[in-house]
Amino acid sequence: MKTLLLIPTKPERDAITATFKPRRSDWIIETLGFGVIAASVCATELLDLHQPDRVIVAGIAGLYRSDTDHKIGDAAWFDSVAIDGIGVGEAATYQAAEELGWAWFQPDAPASSSLTIPRPDFNHDHQGTTQLVTVCSASATLHEAAARRLRFPNAVGEDMESFAVAFACQRREIAVHVIRGFSNLTGDRDKSHWRIGPALHSVADRLSRLSNL
Repeated sequence: MKTLLLIPTKPERDAITATFKPRRSDWIIETLGFGVIAASVCATELLDLHQPDRVIVAGIAGLYRSDTDHKIGDAAWFDSVAIDGIGVGEAATYQAAEELGWAWFQPDAPASSSLTIPRPDFNHDHQGTTQLVTVCSASATLHEAAARRLRFPNAVGEDMESFAVAFACQRREIAVHVIRGFSNLTGDRDKSHWRIGPALHSVADRLSRLSNL
Protein backbone atom coordinates (compact mmCIF):
# COMPACT_ATOMS: atom_id res chain seq x y z
CA MET A 1 0.00 0.00 0.00
CA LYS A 2 1.52 3.30 -1.09
CA THR A 3 1.31 5.75 1.83
CA LEU A 4 1.81 9.49 1.43
CA LEU A 5 2.77 11.15 4.71
CA LEU A 6 2.15 14.90 4.64
CA ILE A 7 3.78 17.12 7.28
CA PRO A 8 3.03 20.86 7.22
CA THR A 9 6.42 22.43 7.93
CA LYS A 10 10.10 21.53 7.64
CA PRO A 11 10.75 21.80 11.42
CA GLU A 12 7.88 19.39 12.09
CA ARG A 13 9.11 17.06 9.37
CA ASP A 14 12.69 17.11 10.66
CA ALA A 15 11.55 16.33 14.21
CA ILE A 16 9.29 13.47 13.14
CA THR A 17 11.73 11.87 10.72
CA ALA A 18 14.56 12.09 13.25
CA THR A 19 13.02 9.05 14.95
CA PHE A 20 10.45 7.77 12.46
CA LYS A 21 12.16 5.67 9.81
CA PRO A 22 9.62 3.75 7.71
CA ARG A 23 10.76 0.19 7.14
CA ARG A 24 8.63 -0.09 4.03
CA SER A 25 9.67 1.40 0.71
CA ASP A 26 6.09 2.32 -0.16
CA TRP A 27 6.03 5.27 2.26
CA ILE A 28 6.56 8.72 0.74
CA ILE A 29 7.14 11.76 2.98
CA GLU A 30 6.42 15.27 1.73
CA THR A 31 6.23 18.76 3.25
CA LEU A 32 2.69 20.07 2.87
CA GLY A 33 2.90 23.78 3.66
CA PHE A 34 1.50 25.90 6.48
CA GLY A 35 -2.16 26.89 6.64
CA VAL A 36 -5.40 26.00 4.88
CA ILE A 37 -4.60 27.51 1.48
CA ALA A 38 -1.12 26.01 1.11
CA ALA A 39 -2.42 22.65 2.36
CA SER A 40 -5.26 22.52 -0.16
CA VAL A 41 -3.09 23.46 -3.14
CA CYS A 42 -0.10 21.30 -2.21
CA ALA A 43 -2.23 18.31 -1.24
CA THR A 44 -3.90 18.39 -4.65
CA GLU A 45 -0.55 18.56 -6.43
CA LEU A 46 0.98 15.77 -4.32
CA LEU A 47 -2.02 13.48 -4.75
CA ASP A 48 -1.77 13.88 -8.51
CA LEU A 49 2.00 13.34 -8.44
CA HIS A 50 2.17 10.26 -6.22
CA GLN A 51 -1.25 8.60 -6.67
CA PRO A 52 -1.19 7.13 -3.12
CA ASP A 53 -3.49 4.47 -1.71
CA ARG A 54 -3.73 6.38 1.54
CA VAL A 55 -2.66 9.70 3.01
CA ILE A 56 -1.60 10.54 6.55
CA VAL A 57 -1.49 14.11 7.84
CA ALA A 58 0.88 14.54 10.79
CA GLY A 59 2.15 17.46 12.84
CA ILE A 60 1.31 19.55 15.89
CA ALA A 61 -2.00 20.94 17.15
CA GLY A 62 -3.37 22.98 20.01
CA LEU A 63 -5.31 21.18 22.73
CA TYR A 64 -8.56 22.59 24.10
CA ARG A 65 -8.33 23.14 27.84
CA SER A 66 -11.66 21.46 28.55
CA ASP A 67 -10.45 18.14 27.12
CA THR A 68 -9.53 15.69 29.89
CA ASP A 69 -8.59 12.62 27.81
CA HIS A 70 -5.36 14.03 26.39
CA LYS A 71 -2.43 16.09 27.61
CA ILE A 72 0.29 18.31 26.21
CA GLY A 73 3.07 16.25 24.67
CA ASP A 74 0.77 13.37 23.67
CA ALA A 75 -0.52 12.53 20.19
CA ALA A 76 -3.90 11.31 18.96
CA TRP A 77 -5.50 9.88 15.85
CA PHE A 78 -8.72 11.61 14.80
CA ASP A 79 -11.96 10.23 13.38
CA SER A 80 -13.50 13.57 12.46
CA VAL A 81 -12.14 16.84 11.13
CA ALA A 82 -14.06 20.10 10.90
CA ILE A 83 -13.48 23.53 9.37
CA ASP A 84 -14.14 26.76 11.22
CA GLY A 85 -14.40 30.08 9.43
CA ILE A 86 -16.36 29.38 6.23
CA GLY A 87 -19.46 31.47 6.81
CA VAL A 88 -20.14 34.91 8.27
CA GLY A 89 -19.28 36.70 11.51
CA GLU A 90 -16.98 35.66 14.31
CA ALA A 91 -17.13 34.43 17.92
CA ALA A 92 -20.73 34.55 19.18
CA THR A 93 -22.07 35.98 15.88
CA TYR A 94 -20.45 33.33 13.65
CA GLN A 95 -22.70 31.27 11.38
CA ALA A 96 -21.29 28.38 9.37
CA ALA A 97 -22.10 27.81 5.71
CA GLU A 98 -24.59 25.03 6.40
CA GLU A 99 -26.48 27.23 8.85
CA LEU A 100 -26.90 29.78 6.06
CA GLY A 101 -27.96 27.16 3.53
CA TRP A 102 -24.90 27.69 1.37
CA ALA A 103 -23.30 24.87 -0.60
CA TRP A 104 -19.72 26.05 -0.25
CA PHE A 105 -18.20 23.74 -2.85
CA GLN A 106 -20.70 23.26 -5.66
CA PRO A 107 -24.42 23.91 -6.13
CA ASP A 108 -25.60 20.32 -5.76
CA ALA A 109 -23.35 19.41 -2.80
CA PRO A 110 -24.65 19.87 0.75
CA ALA A 111 -22.58 22.19 2.88
CA SER A 112 -20.89 20.54 5.83
CA SER A 113 -18.29 21.84 8.24
CA SER A 114 -17.30 18.31 9.32
CA LEU A 115 -15.88 15.24 7.59
CA THR A 116 -15.70 11.72 9.00
CA ILE A 117 -12.33 10.06 8.52
CA PRO A 118 -11.11 6.58 9.54
CA ARG A 119 -8.90 6.32 12.60
CA PRO A 120 -6.38 3.48 12.96
CA ASP A 121 -7.57 1.98 16.24
CA PHE A 122 -5.24 -0.99 16.52
CA ASN A 123 -4.09 0.26 19.92
CA HIS A 124 -7.60 1.27 21.09
CA ASP A 125 -6.20 4.37 22.77
CA HIS A 126 -9.48 6.31 22.73
CA GLN A 127 -13.15 5.48 22.33
CA GLY A 128 -15.81 7.81 21.00
CA THR A 129 -15.51 10.77 18.65
CA THR A 130 -12.17 12.54 18.52
CA GLN A 131 -12.59 15.66 16.39
CA LEU A 132 -10.00 18.13 15.16
CA VAL A 133 -10.98 21.64 14.05
CA THR A 134 -9.02 23.20 11.20
CA VAL A 135 -8.80 26.99 11.41
CA CYS A 136 -7.33 29.76 9.26
CA SER A 137 -6.08 31.60 12.33
CA ALA A 138 -5.27 29.79 15.58
CA SER A 139 -6.99 30.82 18.80
CA ALA A 140 -5.03 33.65 20.39
CA THR A 141 -7.02 33.86 23.62
CA LEU A 142 -8.96 31.64 25.97
CA HIS A 143 -12.13 33.41 24.82
CA GLU A 144 -11.53 32.49 21.18
CA ALA A 145 -10.73 28.88 22.05
CA ALA A 146 -13.81 28.57 24.27
CA ALA A 147 -16.05 29.95 21.51
CA ARG A 148 -14.76 27.34 19.06
CA ARG A 149 -15.22 24.53 21.55
CA LEU A 150 -18.85 25.59 22.02
CA ARG A 151 -19.42 25.31 18.27
CA PHE A 152 -17.64 21.94 18.11
CA PRO A 153 -18.41 20.12 21.39
CA ASN A 154 -16.62 16.93 20.27
CA ALA A 155 -13.44 18.79 19.35
CA VAL A 156 -10.19 17.93 21.09
CA GLY A 157 -8.03 20.58 19.49
CA GLU A 158 -7.28 22.69 16.44
CA ASP A 159 -4.81 22.77 13.58
CA MET A 160 -4.47 24.67 10.30
CA GLU A 161 -4.31 22.04 7.53
CA SER A 162 -6.12 18.74 8.09
CA PHE A 163 -9.60 19.57 6.79
CA ALA A 164 -8.15 20.81 3.50
CA VAL A 165 -6.24 17.56 2.97
CA ALA A 166 -9.15 15.37 4.08
CA PHE A 167 -11.48 17.14 1.66
CA ALA A 168 -9.04 16.74 -1.24
CA CYS A 169 -8.63 13.04 -0.44
CA GLN A 170 -12.33 12.36 -0.13
CA ARG A 171 -12.98 14.04 -3.48
CA ARG A 172 -10.57 11.48 -4.98
CA GLU A 173 -11.82 8.57 -2.85
CA ILE A 174 -8.39 8.16 -1.22
CA ALA A 175 -8.23 6.98 2.39
CA VAL A 176 -6.94 9.64 4.78
CA HIS A 177 -5.83 9.51 8.42
CA VAL A 178 -4.93 12.42 10.70
CA ILE A 179 -2.55 12.32 13.66
CA ARG A 180 -1.48 15.34 15.65
CA GLY A 181 0.72 15.88 18.67
CA PHE A 182 -0.53 18.41 21.21
CA SER A 183 2.18 21.02 21.57
CA ASN A 184 0.25 23.61 23.57
CA LEU A 185 -3.09 24.60 25.03
CA THR A 186 -5.18 26.59 22.57
CA GLY A 187 -5.12 30.27 23.38
CA ASP A 188 -1.79 30.03 25.20
CA ARG A 189 0.71 32.03 23.15
CA ASP A 190 3.51 31.80 25.72
CA LYS A 191 5.84 29.38 23.98
CA SER A 192 7.75 28.68 27.18
CA HIS A 193 4.75 26.49 28.08
CA TRP A 194 4.76 24.61 24.79
CA ARG A 195 6.10 21.05 24.32
CA ILE A 196 6.65 20.79 20.59
CA GLY A 197 9.47 18.22 20.84
CA PRO A 198 7.58 15.68 22.99
CA ALA A 199 4.44 16.16 20.88
CA LEU A 200 6.24 15.36 17.65
CA HIS A 201 8.09 12.47 19.28
CA SER A 202 4.69 11.03 20.22
CA VAL A 203 3.57 11.42 16.61
CA ALA A 204 6.68 9.59 15.39
CA ASP A 205 6.04 6.77 17.86
CA ARG A 206 2.45 6.32 16.66
CA LEU A 207 3.55 6.37 13.03
CA SER A 208 6.19 3.73 13.73
CA ARG A 209 3.56 1.45 15.21
CA LEU A 210 1.35 1.92 12.16
CA SER A 211 4.15 1.39 9.63
CA ASN A 212 5.11 -1.90 11.29
CA LEU A 213 1.69 -3.45 10.71
